[in-house]
Amino acid sequence: MSDRQKGLIDAFKTTIPNADIRYCCRHIWTNFKGKFPGVVYKEHFWKAARSSTVHHFNIHMATIKELNEDAFKYLSEIPAQHWSRHAFTSARKSGMLLNNCCESFNNVLRKARSKPILQLMEWIRRYVIQRCCAKREGLKIFEGVIMPSVVKMVHMGLKEASAMRINQAYLNEFEVDHEDDTYVVNLENRTCVCYKWTLMGIPC
Repeated sequence: MSDRQKGLIDAFKTTIPNADIRYCCRHIWTNFKGKFPGVVYKEHFWKAARSSTVHHFNIHMATIKELNEDAFKYLSEIPAQHWSRHAFTSARKSGMLLNNCCESFNNVLRKARSKPILQLMEWIRRYVIQRCCAKREGLKIFEGVIMPSVVKMVHMGLKEASAMRINQAYLNEFEVDHEDDTYVVNLENRTCVCYKWTLMGIPC
């Protein structure tokens, strides 16, 4: 994931041609709002980025197009597979839209950035060792089987599921009504057309 700095994309294609490339949506939004400021643009940009189906993505892009043709054209020129969840490959079990991890690590490197390259690499090596050790020590007092972040996701899914209506179509296939939309879930294939849980690597 990158902020689309000049030269990065060409470098990726040369050095890691099979990598799945994504663009940080915060950087896209920062550049976008400089040309097209406004709360309505912000709302539909982020909804388009978080859309797990092409149908919802098109709805929000159409709204942006109604507001401003140039704004729509600006976003359309950025391939959706780099910034919108509906177009992400399911081979990568991550729906991340922001490069927060990179930004956090970059912030950590601030104190060592001025060092010569070999000293910088040694500083990073020791930092990673110390961090891994601290995490191991923290896990010694952890109680339970499932990590808190995963428990939170499960509870969120249960809350959403309680508001859904289910109609069985075939032995392993169901139609699920959620709010104003209907999704097809196949238990045998463990797929759902909402794409959300497939992308996150969670079986339906």
